[in-house]
Amino acid sequence: MDHHNINIRIPVRISYASLEEALRLKLVGEYISAKDDSGEEVKYAQVLGVSLFNSNVKSYDITVALRLKVLRTLFKRDSVDIYVHAAMGYDNGRQQLFLSRYNLDVRTSSSFYNAGLEVLANTIASNKILGKTRLDLGAKITEQVQKVNGQLETGLEVKGLRLTGAVSTVNVQDLMLQASGVSLQLIVSADVDVEVVDLLSLIPADLKP
Repeated sequence: MDHHNINIRIPVRISYASLEEALRLKLVGEYISAKDDSGEEVKYAQVLGVSLFNSNVKSYDITVALRLKVLRTLFKRDSVDIYVHAAMGYDNGRQQLFLSRYNLDVRTSSSFYNAGLEVLANTIASNKILGKTRLDLGAKITEQVQKVNGQLETGLEVKGLRLTGAVSTVNVQDLMLQASGVSLQLIVSADVDVEVVDLLSLIPADLKP
């Protein structure tokens, strides 16, 4: 087992608002398409808007609301709302947050459109919507670790201290869903040396001479 001079557990909370923003960046403007009987890729709809909130449907964790512009002639309308009630899962190996199962609720003013669009939405949801809603926490963490290590390599100065070394690993554990977001624990292992470069800045103002 590797030994490091710093091993800490950091509690983190990710709000649904920040998850919604991440989904909005990935989904808004995207076309939802599928292959037809001839094997050609056909665009069925375009995502106009996304929102995410805690689900009130039993056995599901969150609801992803999608506003779509339907492009096919039979169902062509200005926009429709599709609600994806989903259970969330976490892939420990890949450190990815994803929607593991879902139930669709299509809402328009017409029951005919609702029935037809629900069939269409179910056909494309599993490989399009669910694929796009997989959030790669591991990649984001790796990106931040690389930035921090770049600063530690040359010396990171923090309020009178200069830190040098490297972060070795960051792992996600104990992921839990809450009413306002997702909570998790970051397990950080690092080797860091600390040099005091400004002792006075470490002394509280009321204790300085």
